[in-house]
Amino acid sequence: MNIVLSKHGRTFASRPRAREVFGEAFTSSHAASVTIDASDVYMSPSFIAEVLVMLVKERGLKRVVVRGAREHPAQVAQHLAEKFGFADRVEVEQPALPTT
Repeated sequence: MNIVLSKHGRTFASRPRAREVFGEAFTSSHAASVTIDASDVYMSPSFIAEVLVMLVKERGLKRVVVRGAREHPAQVAQHLAEKFGFADRVEVEQPALPTT
């Protein structure tokens, strides 16, 4: 399953927003993995934390790929995956190049 965050707005800054966006995507899906396209959006640390917990811990996804995140959110996602013990199931692809 592929989720493109930019279709839901450009800023994601809260845990409730994470539940709103990803709850919609998984209402009828039984996916074992998901790719999150974070290109051209800002994700706060609380949003990222909620997404990882919801997808890996609660839904039991085997693989979550975060693609195209800006440098800081990509680092936060990697750090949180390690902190929560999800590093083997969360992949953060090369962050997008900073815009000048």
